Amino acid sequence: MRVHKILLVVILVIFVTPALVAQQVGNTSCTMAGVWYGGGEVAKYMVTITADSGGHFSMVGVGAFTQASLGYPVTTSFSNSIVKNQGNWEFFGTGMVNQSSEFPAPNPELWALHGTARLIGCNTLQLDYDFFGAYFMPTDKTPFLSNPDYVVVPPPFSETYQKMPTKCTVCGK
Repeated sequence: MRVHKILLVVILVIFVTPALVAQQVGNTSCTMAGVWYGGGEVAKYMVTITADSGGHFSMVGVGAFTQASLGYPVTTSFSNSIVKNQGNWEFFGTGMVNQSSEFPAPNPELWALHGTARLIGCNTLQLDYDFFGAYFMPTDKTPFLSNPDYVVVPPPFSETYQKMPTKCTVCGK
């Protein structure tokens, strides 16, 4: 009986302790890299995040809507850098919009986004925004370092994304 108790304690130490530690410090097998879907209350997006050198990430987001209804018939995707700063993941993103479909673009604007990113478990990503400003082009201003020409959406606001699975149980696989 004593051998069974010792064996049970050893099994608990080997299998349960790592799970408890992972819950407390975050699962190190989780990554932001992948394809994500979701967004905020109003707008939905597809987001692709890839790992960069140095442990940073790049993120590209594409809206599931046309911005022509907002007065911008020409838009780019939003490209973002995600970097670790003082223990938090920060993202810096930019995209361009234009109120005209003419070429060359007579009045482009550079929209800049900033906030923090965090994983909730392995399959949920939350983006919390603290800046969404616009810069008229051409400009001598530097995004994030200079005040914007106007605020596109007043912060704070958040978006939540779900990770696209990489297996298909409904396909029989």
